[in-house]
Amino acid sequence: MAYPQDYNIHRPPHLYSDGEIYFITCRTVDKRDYFHGYENFIVSSLNLAKNKYPSKLFAWAILGNHYHLLLEVVKGRDIANIIRFINGRSAKLILNEMKRGSAPGSDTPSGRVTGVRNDTASPASSSEAGRAGGVIGGIGKTITCPEGVSLPGRHCVWEQYFDRCISTEKEFYTYFNYINLNPIKHGRVKNKKELLEYPFCSYRNCVDKFGQAAMDDIIAQYPVEAGEMMGD
Repeated sequence: MAYPQDYNIHRPPHLYSDGEIYFITCRTVDKRDYFHGYENFIVSSLNLAKNKYPSKLFAWAILGNHYHLLLEVVKGRDIANIIRFINGRSAKLILNEMKRGSAPGSDTPSGRVTGVRNDTASPASSSEAGRAGGVIGGIGKTITCPEGVSLPGRHCVWEQYFDRCISTEKEFYTYFNYINLNPIKHGRVKNKKELLEYPFCSYRNCVDKFGQAAMDDIIAQYPVEAGEMMGD
């Protein structure tokens, strides 16, 4: 297949529609594990972004080298604005902490993101992949992350993000479950009981809002099948 000269097959353009629901995965450069202790920087950036750009956040999860969002936007173009805001602000905060060599700090009083809602998805379209912001200068310096990964030269925390426009109710709830159960998949917690105490995902928020029985029903009715999801 022939592509236009200015078209990069590895970074196709994002196609967004107004009033749609999107599943988003954003990961770090080389999937480096930055965030043990720095998750609150992403939480506070996410809270500020969703207040700055009109949107409804249904589910979210932050892991060591990526995060997931399930959200509806009023204006499709605000997807890029939201990702740019979260990644730019959190990268600056994280790298500043690393430069100072201080212990991971708390940028917000709690790990909760407010405003988690639960609606059914509306018809939509495509999925794409692209590159997000978060490049911080620092030529000639070395930064060490909590796990001991040294990053010489010009530093970029965030690299690629993927989005998928949700088209069916089944797809919505499957991604809803995928995000809420992601800390179990990655070994942060062992089971749903421990997941209630994991502060960096929306599972506890959803249980508080809808009840444990309702969440168990959703998980049972829309199981996450291995290999069918896009993301980490």
